[in-house]
Amino acid sequence: MREITTSSCRFWPWAGLLGVCLVLAVLGNGCTTVQGYPKTLQPALKALEAGNYDRALQITDKKSKGASNGPLFKQEYARIAFIAGKHEQSQKAFEEIIQNIQKEEMSAQVDLGNAAAQASSLLLNDNVIPYMKKMPAYERVFVYQHQALNYLLRKDIEGALVEVRRANSEQQRALDAHHKELVKMQRKADEEKINVQDLNGRLTEAYRSLDEIEAKVKSSFQNAYTFFLSGLAYELRGETNNAYIDYKNALDIFPENPYLQERVFTLGEKLQMTDDLDTFAKRYGRKVAFPNMDTPGYGQVVVIVENGLVPERSQIKLMVPVPPYWALVPVAFPYYSTRWEEPPAFSVTDTGANLGTTAPICYVRAMAVKALKEQAFGIAVREVLRAGLKGAASGAARFDSKGNVSPIGIAVDVVNFATTQADRRSWLTLPDAVEVMRVAVPAGERTLRIMGAGTGVELPVTIQDQRITLVRMTCIGNTVRAETVGF
Repeated sequence: MREITTSSCRFWPWAGLLGVCLVLAVLGNGCTTVQGYPKTLQPALKALEAGNYDRALQITDKKSKGASNGPLFKQEYARIAFIAGKHEQSQKAFEEIIQNIQKEEMSAQVDLGNAAAQASSLLLNDNVIPYMKKMPAYERVFVYQHQALNYLLRKDIEGALVEVRRANSEQQRALDAHHKELVKMQRKADEEKINVQDLNGRLTEAYRSLDEIEAKVKSSFQNAYTFFLSGLAYELRGETNNAYIDYKNALDIFPENPYLQERVFTLGEKLQMTDDLDTFAKRYGRKVAFPNMDTPGYGQVVVIVENGLVPERSQIKLMVPVPPYWALVPVAFPYYSTRWEEPPAFSVTDTGANLGTTAPICYVRAMAVKALKEQAFGIAVREVLRAGLKGAASGAARFDSKGNVSPIGIAVDVVNFATTQADRRSWLTLPDAVEVMRVAVPAGERTLRIMGAGTGVELPVTIQDQRITLVRMTCIGNTVRAETVGF
């Protein structure tokens, strides 16, 4: 293996002291640095999959009181409450999360708490950095989007619009922040004279199996589902022009979705967007329209299906030689040990009559994978810095003054291996994929049946003439929950 160099070797004269600090640091931090987040959340996930929402809420609420990972557990709590239909409870939790996000965005880039966390992370691992400082952009977008849905399912259209505007602004902010972060980490690598080419190359090769998943999305933070929801909220308030703009944005991200295509054609005709309509007709080879969408005696049903759970992160461990002692030091990276699986479509029937099937609008799995690959360079820089410190500590503490193997050296090696843990934290109660459908249904008392992959639900629904009814359904394993609201 080629040499991985780092300027941290200049610390070697006091590396023995650093070794002692390493041992004390891991003892002081306890199991939080070595136990992966997915394992910690498993009891709540099992309760969720069994439909025991109260138990899942109890577990995540208790863990949300923690300082470092508390905000992430609060996200899980808010999402579980949302799935359970406890929208007031979920709304309150998401509001707390939003306040934390806004505080984090307004805070200085470097403060005492952040500096302490960064210093501790160099001794241990990225897990000690407070989650709010590392929260991926796609998760922030989902926070605002879930809050918008909480408002919408309580028939508060104004409140929903406030949140979808925040979600859409977050997508633009994330684009700028991603570029700045890359520049920042490259500058850090240059300042510290860090050579990450070899490690980054091995990491890129390890991530290559994820390329197929990553290719399913344009970026980790552009979310067609969010724009679809935004368009719907504007429609409900009668703002056709704003609805058209957001449906176009959603279609640009997810051009294969037929229900987005129909909305763009339908609203484009109402607004007399002649040039746009010509472009869309050439792109799709035809005008996309569904029957009876605005016919008297019919109402429109919008179906949203959130299917499965986003996969958890695993980790990759590599051993690298670090100068000046050339001790072998472990480095660890988060990884997704998953392959691409096209989510199953859900069929929708109305009192036995087939209405069609849902179509994908958001691949959360792909967004999570792309977010991780976008973070890979920054992770590599931090791991090389950390490896330099740990390698110097291990080498300097390996022998005592008489040339004998030192107990401290052995302890440092053990601590190095134990504390080398990839940051596997992510929002695990998010859906794996989201599908939507929009269809005209005769007004009156109807029975909708939504079925897919051996699971489904029957819903009695009152369809109002020329009005919109929203159906939101969540499928996690064999547990299904659905709710409806009419506007």
